[in-house]
Formats: sequence, C-alpha cells, structure tokens
Amino acid sequence: MKNWIKKLSTDLNLEPTPEDWGVMNSDPDRIEEFVDYYEWNKEENKIEDKGEFETLAELIFNSVEDGFAMGVVDADIKGRLGEFIKEHAEDFPTTLDYWISLESPEWKDLTSGLK
Repeated sequence: MKNWIKKLSTDLNLEPTPEDWGVMNSDPDRIEEFVDYYEWNKEENKIEDKGEFETLAELIFNSVEDGFAMGVVDADIKGRLGEFIKEHAEDFPTTLDYWISLESPEWKDLTSGLK
C-alpha cells in the first residue's frame, strides 16, 4: 500500500484499503469536504505524488457517481465540480479519461468543453 493512501485515510478518517480505495471510501455526503481537502493540499503543496492526485480524484468522482445514483448531487455541487474539473483536469488525466469514457449525461455536463 502506498504511504499516501495511509496519509489520505488518516487525514480523511477513511479505511486504508489496498485496492479500490476511492470506490470503497466513496461518500456522497462528503463531496465538498473531499474537494476542499484536495484544493487546500494542492495550494499548500502537500501533494507530492501524481498518484495522490489521481487517487483523490477517484474518491471525489466515485462519491459524485454514487451521489448521482442517490439523487443528492444538486446544482450547486454540480457547478462546483465543473469548476473543480476545469481547474485541475491536468492533475488527474487518467481518472478523468475514465469518467469521460462512460459517456453518461451527468459526466458529459460536468466535463463539457474539456475534450
């Protein structure tokens, strides 16, 4: 297990699962908290590994997908996520490409204008 998975798990009070960390720890009620954590850590240069960007994006995007399924992602959250994706897309290209490839209407709205 990567050291930053342990760090992220400790910081966010999540389970340090060795596989599918973003899936296993997904929480639609914490989307904004996860985005805040990502942005604060990036701003403070506390993210040192490209994998950490990708892993945090996986957590955020899996939480969003679960939120879509539960109907709890409102217009404010969608707007914030759209801005987050546009501002940080270069940090997590692999994760973003995966979600874009799903071609769901919700993800098309969030990622419009990127590709």
